[in-house]
Amino acid sequence: RSADETTFTVSDDMAAMISEGLHYSEVSHGAYDLTIEPLSSLWNFTSDEHVIPAEDDITAAAERVNWKNVKLDGNTLTFLSPDTTIDLGSIAKGYIADRMKDYLTESGVESAIINLGGNVLCVGERTNHQPFRIGLQKPFADYATVFADLNIDDMSVVSSGVYERHFEKNGVNYHHLLNPKTGYPYQNGLVSVTIVSPRSVDGDVLSTTCFSMGLDKGLELINSMDGIYAYFITDDYKLIYSDGAEAFIDEIKEKLKAHDKNFEYDKEHLVIKAELFKCSSLPIYSSCLSCLGMENAEYICKETVRPKNYFPSPEECLKIKAILEYVSTRFRKTPKEKTEKELEELIDTLIEV
Repeated sequence: RSADETTFTVSDDMAAMISEGLHYSEVSHGAYDLTIEPLSSLWNFTSDEHVIPAEDDITAAAERVNWKNVKLDGNTLTFLSPDTTIDLGSIAKGYIADRMKDYLTESGVESAIINLGGNVLCVGERTNHQPFRIGLQKPFADYATVFADLNIDDMSVVSSGVYERHFEKNGVNYHHLLNPKTGYPYQNGLVSVTIVSPRSVDGDVLSTTCFSMGLDKGLELINSMDGIYAYFITDDYKLIYSDGAEAFIDEIKEKLKAHDKNFEYDKEHLVIKAELFKCSSLPIYSSCLSCLGMENAEYICKETVRPKNYFPSPEECLKIKAILEYVSTRFRKTPKEKTEKELEELIDTLIEV
């Protein structure tokens, strides 16, 4: 719009989306802001160039962000500042999914899944009268890789995370969830937020709002709402539920473990590369991490100390990995659940390698 255009008549659908955005902007005290557009247009998270905008440009764009400069009265939208623009990216998919569900149910459809990529909305239950199983995506993994399944009946599942649209530069992960006040991506200790709700538009905007508010305030907000549930993943990979959310979990497929911030595991050659790492038994730790998860890996490594500068050959890495896979498959237990004899046998075998 041009700077002198301040008042518009908008459609019912547009008015409904803007109303949702203004509501959650107010609820979050601006941690989520409907007028983030100057910043979201400035950053480019899809380019291969990985450019961080100039600080002056970020500051100038952030000064234009203020949801209080938008007024909605029925279908009349008024901008109180010529610099104000809006971004419906955190609302539109959820709203559209809800309208698609309305159309399907009005047409007599009783069982269906609407998947708009990150936004999943279930119509009723499965045809065998069982809930749909909706996966929670594993952070920084392939889109189809999930770490848990949820039992969902006639509800929506929406996630927002720092691994969706992002790039890494100089060891910092820059992602699309931007702080309206600073203009930079949020660095608040969260990796992702997933919302389960009856309406997908609520899940869409709340996943961004709760991420923006941070764990404590986001959790407080969700717990104050009826029939809406949340799953928070922190940057140390703890999964935290809102009240009642655990009841939806059908299966935890694997324990979450950290993204490769401290090491890389070359699957083709099974060679471990590392810089600084707290565990003296790095090769065993990495193999444990791959097979049994972080907590169990640390536990095993405390019992199998190697010289700090010891690096095994690819063949030794293969043996270690094979042993751990065998143990985890055979016993179906984590190391802390094993008997003392089983644990001693495992440790002796690893040390012999």
